[in-house]
This record gives sequence, C-alpha cells and structure tokens, in this order.
Amino acid sequence: MCRYRKRLGIVLVCGLLCFLICLPCTAESGSGGTEKVWQLSGGLTLRQQGDMLTVFSADETDIGTFSGTLQIACREKQTDVVFLLMKRDGGIYLDACQCADKESFIGQNRVGLPYAQGILRAGSGRLDAAAYVAYPLENAGSVQYRIDLQAGALVCTETDRRSAPVQWNSDAAQQMEIQPSSADSSSAAETSSQEAEDSSSENASTISDTSSEAESSEEPVSASSADSQESKPAGMLYQCSGPVTVAEMEQDFRNHYGVQLSQGNDIHFFTSFGVSVSTGYLTTGDVVKVCKNGQAVQTITLIIPGDLCGSGHPDEASYQRLRQCVAGGEPLTGLSAWAADMKRPEGEVSAGVSAPAPDTADLLLLKRAADL
Repeated sequence: MCRYRKRLGIVLVCGLLCFLICLPCTAESGSGGTEKVWQLSGGLTLRQQGDMLTVFSADETDIGTFSGTLQIACREKQTDVVFLLMKRDGGIYLDACQCADKESFIGQNRVGLPYAQGILRAGSGRLDAAAYVAYPLENAGSVQYRIDLQAGALVCTETDRRSAPVQWNSDAAQQMEIQPSSADSSSAAETSSQEAEDSSSENASTISDTSSEAESSEEPVSASSADSQESKPAGMLYQCSGPVTVAEMEQDFRNHYGVQLSQGNDIHFFTSFGVSVSTGYLTTGDVVKVCKNGQAVQTITLIIPGDLCGSGHPDEASYQRLRQCVAGGEPLTGLSAWAADMKRPEGEVSAGVSAPAPDTADLLLLKRAADL
C-alpha cells in the first residue's frame, strides 16, 4: 500500500509540473495577438498578426508584409495591385502590393481617416490612365487620391473627383471569421466573467455618485442629441431628385428663387470642405450659397438620394453601407441618413424633421438606382 501511494504521489507531482510548464506557453500563445484574416479576389489572403499584415497568394506564398493595422483594403483587378489603408505611427497611410512582381510600396504621406464600415475603391483615370483610390471618410463625405508608385514608395495626391473621373475596377476585401480554440474560448469566458464581476462591483459602489450627478445636472444632453448637433448642416436641407450637375442645379435654383444677375444676386457652390465648385456632379453635403451684393443671404445643403458615400450618385459603396444598416448594423447618421431616404420627393426638408429610419424599400430602390 505504501509503495502504491508513493507511485501515485510521483505521478501527481509529475503531472502538476507538466501543467505548470505548459501553462505559460499557452498563455503566451493566446496573448500574442488575435489573428484576423481577409480574403480578396484572385485567391489572395490578408493576415493580420499583431501590428504586422502579410499578403499571401493563392498558393500561400508571402508576397508582401506591411507594418500597422489594416483598416480597409481592395484589389484593382486590371493591374492586380492590392491597396491597403494601414493605421500606424498615429496616422493612416495607404500602402500597395503589386502581386505579380511581389513588390511592396509603402505610403509616404498621411491620408484621411476612413469610415469604419466603408469600402475602398481603386481604378484608373479616364483621362490620364493613372491609378486612383477613393473611400468614405469618418466624419463626412469622401476623398479621392491619385497614386504614384515608384522605388518602393507610394505617394498620394488628393484630387477633385469632378475633374478626374475614374473607371472603378476593384473588389473589396472581406473579413473572415476565425473560430477560437476550446482553450481560448474557456480562457475568454473566464476573463469575461471576472470582468463582469469587477464591473458589477464597481457599478454598485458608484451608483449613488452617478445618481447625484444626474439629479444636479440642470441641462442633460443625450448622446443622440449631441450626435445630431455635430452632424447638423448649416442652413436648410434640400432633397434633389437624383444625381445633378452644377449647371443643372444652378438653373433649378434660379427658377426656384427667381435669382437674377441683373439684381446683383448670384449663386455659388462649394464642397463640404468649403472648396468652390463650378462644374461636374454635386454630392451629398455640397453647399449652395445664394448671395446678394457679395453677401450670403441663404445657405442650402444638398442631399443626393442614394449618395451615402460622397460619389454624387447611387453606387455599390452606398448600397453596401445601407444594406449593413438595414440588416441591423451601425445606424446611419447625419446627411447619410437623409441620403438613404429614397422615397422622399424633391424639395426643401422641413425644419426640425428627423430623417426616417431606412427600410428594405429604400435598399431595393437604391440597388435599382445603382444598377446593381
């Protein structure tokens, strides 16, 4: 019996030692950074591990590695170039990978912060055959860049989408879901449970302080009202009948308001960034200023139905954004919410009226308008 107990003790001690030796390795593996994977057309795969992103070909060959965290990406099908919006060094940079030559190009200048659910597009210019990319911005509107690739460097130059028309020809990267292992799931569940207990304890100890602060606040502001104030455009809103050029809108406003040049009145158009516009298509968020003797007497913000991403017309990017919203994803706010209303007739939007929640009817109308 004593010999049996000794053997059993030795087995237990060895088992415990093995467990303690393996435990740090498992923890280190789980904390090394969650891997994220995206897929692109042509069998390409993007793998994010920590602060490094690697592009793999269809046969799992490494064809490019980039530092930073991927935001959005796309593949330009004609040139087989993958464009990557990467977050690093406190900013957003545009990198590129030429798949056929396995050549990487690193962004040299910072670019605008993209909208989290936006789609990166790439294509070639209709006039100069240069490479261009475009995407919706986090705050409002969208941006378009002309791309210059040389000697491993990528330089972006912001361009006016009206003066540089582009033939878009790209596929957006689709993020894939990775099923965690059972060990990771158990660890995550335990961590979540512990955090919930800590949070509940902290809330219990501070609830009286929160209540007293709420009672002492004379003018509480809800999150929704704060958001609406931030995204509220100056002047009144005007819902257009569809995509419209500067010349067409100018004539329409002259007829609507009876503005006559002989009376010293004039009409000026500006982008949402305040840049003067004289030709091309207008986009959601562009501004019309009716001036008299050089002074603005009326400011009007335009809404182009179906233009949620600043292209000036219903397109795939706007359709995908609306589809995510209708499916229960992140709700639309500001001018994008108005642009999603495909059923509203042309004309002024009454003051104080909130944008209606989009539905499947709006989604189907936008899809038809975008010819998808």
